[in-house]
Amino acid sequence: MKLNGADAARFLRTPDPATRAVLLHGEDKARTALKRRELVAALGGKDAEEEMRLVRLGADEVRRDPASLQDALRAQGFFPGPRVTVVEDATDGMLAIFEEALGNASPEDATLVVTAGLLPARSKLRKFFEGAAAGILSIAVYTDAPSAAEIDQWLASRKIEVDPSAKRRLQELAQDLEPTDLVQMLEKLSLYMWNADAAAGLADVEACLPRTIDSDADDLAAAVAEGKVEETCRHLHRLSARGVPPTTLCIALERAFRQIYGIVFHPGGVEAGIGALRPPVFGPRKARLKAQAQRWRPASVERAIRELTDTDLTLRSSSRAPDMALMERALIRIAMMSGR
Repeated sequence: MKLNGADAARFLRTPDPATRAVLLHGEDKARTALKRRELVAALGGKDAEEEMRLVRLGADEVRRDPASLQDALRAQGFFPGPRVTVVEDATDGMLAIFEEALGNASPEDATLVVTAGLLPARSKLRKFFEGAAAGILSIAVYTDAPSAAEIDQWLASRKIEVDPSAKRRLQELAQDLEPTDLVQMLEKLSLYMWNADAAAGLADVEACLPRTIDSDADDLAAAVAEGKVEETCRHLHRLSARGVPPTTLCIALERAFRQIYGIVFHPGGVEAGIGALRPPVFGPRKARLKAQAQRWRPASVERAIRELTDTDLTLRSSSRAPDMALMERALIRIAMMSGR
């Protein structure tokens, strides 16, 4: 049987205990692994691995020894409870192994969860799981951003309460972050809010954002815009040590200062300029951006953008000057314009 959309999401949350086997296949291996973890937890419970009720087999191992799959499905553990056997990275060439294992299965056997890469409609493995008897299912894992219902489920499973502003921010982040990164962030948020009396707010979500090169570049841009020379140099050296090219940083700084330019030159003033940003900004980010914009006069912003453009052109030219030294001097000059 083939499950799609809401039916697939409902099954992954609360699978039928009578399920014998499930195929999860999709283009994005990380997303498929995330769905597999959710399904295994729902089938076997959170303690399945600790209680040795979960068996993992690699595709190569099953190819070398097809009997190992049947042995894993039939094996009885020391602890009571539902058992799950996972086979990862399956291919069409393993169809006969799955047919035999499931053809000889009994109600006492473990539930089989199989993951695979992108399988076209003509795939023999996919056709088998989609057309098999009751209790054998196929679910395609797409690259769509997590829905609001999925985010609510992830929050509930981690016992995290959030206020409306935090929920809106999480839904925005779901459009930009990989689902695995978003789930890791929620794990961090659950620890951050441990024993907290109130629901998580926007500031709490912002404090748990994953650190990326983009977020570090944003910190560098903020330090420059706020005129913090020492902090500017510290962020720049850290990014340089991570191997980030100066041209990448220059592009990030230009983007940040063009944003400030749009706010400063907005006919309705700074507040209206920030309100016109898309995507919108909230909470501490909004307050910090407002403070930055208020430090810059229109002429100074234009000079800063010209400085960044000239530096970018020099970096891309045949100049023999050290790239990071050029970048550092330019950023120090721009930081010293702040508030003047």
